[in-house]
Amino acid sequence: VDCLTIITKLAQVADLCRQWGNFSSLLTISSAIYSPQIYSQRSALINLSRDTKILIRNLSELMSPELGYKKYHSALRAVKKPPCIPYLGLILRQLVTIDECQPDQIDGHINFTKRSQFYNAVALVFRYRKTPFPFTSSVIDYHAPILRILEDPPQYSDNELDMLLVCGPFS
Repeated sequence: VDCLTIITKLAQVADLCRQWGNFSSLLTISSAIYSPQIYSQRSALINLSRDTKILIRNLSELMSPELGYKKYHSALRAVKKPPCIPYLGLILRQLVTIDECQPDQIDGHINFTKRSQFYNAVALVFRYRKTPFPFTSSVIDYHAPILRILEDPPQYSDNELDMLLVCGPFS
């Protein structure tokens, strides 16, 4: 398997994550594609198909922090039916910002505005977690090897991990 195939497959998986409303994994995969280890493989990136390049750019723009993650928030609001996995890192960042910027009390009284902002930041998670993903047993069976790896992950040395982070060993 070459680097070009891996990057193309990652882009396709990221697009599936977008379609399924799994924004957390989408951001993780998009970030991995733009990581220095992958992005330094210019020869592979140049040879990607036009469609794959456009897909990677669109997914990256969707999860871009520009304008306060405006496109991500629009996509999240567009999810009409759960399930959905919002980008939890952004929610945690919102909670920290609220906590640091809003006082706990105003004139000796509880700051209900702060509590309301906390609720609004966390409400999305609770809204979407109630509904499981409708994966059929055939999909679950198909991915059983991946699930086994996740349940009992292999152990790698630092050197082996460094080798896995670069597309080179797959060439």
